[in-house]
Amino acid sequence: MVKNMTKHIHFYLALFYSVSCTIETTLNPVILVPGDGGTQLMAKLNKSTSKHWYCSKHTNGYFNIWVNLSKMFFTPDCVVDNLCLVYDNKTHTTSNTPGVDIGIEGWGDTRTVEYLDPGSHLFNEMSEYFKKLKDLVEETFYKNNNTKIIFIAHSMGNPVTLYFLNHQSQQWKDKFIQSYIGLSGVWGGVIKSMRLFASGDHLAVFFINPLKMRKPQRTMTSTAWLIPSDKFWKDDEVLVQQPKRNYTVKNYKEFFSDLGIINGYSMRKDTENLIRNLTAPGVEFHCLHGVGKDTPGKLVYSQKQWPDSQPSVIPDKGDGTVNIRSLLGCLKWKTEQKQAVYHQQFEGDSHMSILKDKNVIAYIKNVVHR
Repeated sequence: MVKNMTKHIHFYLALFYSVSCTIETTLNPVILVPGDGGTQLMAKLNKSTSKHWYCSKHTNGYFNIWVNLSKMFFTPDCVVDNLCLVYDNKTHTTSNTPGVDIGIEGWGDTRTVEYLDPGSHLFNEMSEYFKKLKDLVEETFYKNNNTKIIFIAHSMGNPVTLYFLNHQSQQWKDKFIQSYIGLSGVWGGVIKSMRLFASGDHLAVFFINPLKMRKPQRTMTSTAWLIPSDKFWKDDEVLVQQPKRNYTVKNYKEFFSDLGIINGYSMRKDTENLIRNLTAPGVEFHCLHGVGKDTPGKLVYSQKQWPDSQPSVIPDKGDGTVNIRSLLGCLKWKTEQKQAVYHQQFEGDSHMSILKDKNVIAYIKNVVHR
């Protein structure tokens, strides 16, 4: 197991995996970049206190914490408490809850993304992580007879990958990267992230109360990074409405203040400019996403709902999770880089179902096998 792969772990921290193909012809190796919550997390405990008497304070080794469905079902408070991060508004970094060590197994292979529950079938704090990624790209290149890499990213894996590529020289990208396939990219933020801060989201673990997940979600800078960008939403567009105030891209400070999240606005300021201008990646890019699904466009809370109940949702266009305007952010690169930019949307595909779409899989195979 790789322990302490990064000093501090974000929920969105997606691993990059290399897959080499050894058949009759040499193919481009692929590095996968999963999305938010798309990688198994391991934890080891050595805590002085716990949330409840039945929550473990000490473990002999690492155990699966995300997603461990049995623990989520029987002891959700324990899991949530261990997943929370601690934000330091002086250093602008996050760390794990004291006494909780998070690690990820299998750097460079696919085990931890094949199944989230193995029981079934900022960046100033991520410098070590990106160094490991760069090393992985180069190592995979040389181990495959100097064959260029293909990145495949999903959801939040896309802004993470874009940030990485924006910080590499063009000479390096020309040498090591063949192309980049972006699935369901969150290029300009998403309305849904506002709900994570306000009333929580169960992240498709349907038997979990969203309010229980809200606690760790409010501590994660990834959540703040994904709130809508003022490059994509107008100043007068209401994102969240509650009886006493409306919130737009221009008053996030009031939003966090009204929720009592002291560090939320600071986390947003830390992350809002990371890819705000959407600088082109400088490599051949394939922009693939679903369309035709009702997607949260505005959250409306009544007096009783704000903020501890789920709001009424005014729908927007998109893939069910990401708004269409954010998904289409990649199109600006068609005129901003010399490398080709391809775009294809898949009618009826949701944010997650696109991963199983036979047409999408065929598209990816065509890119890999050409």
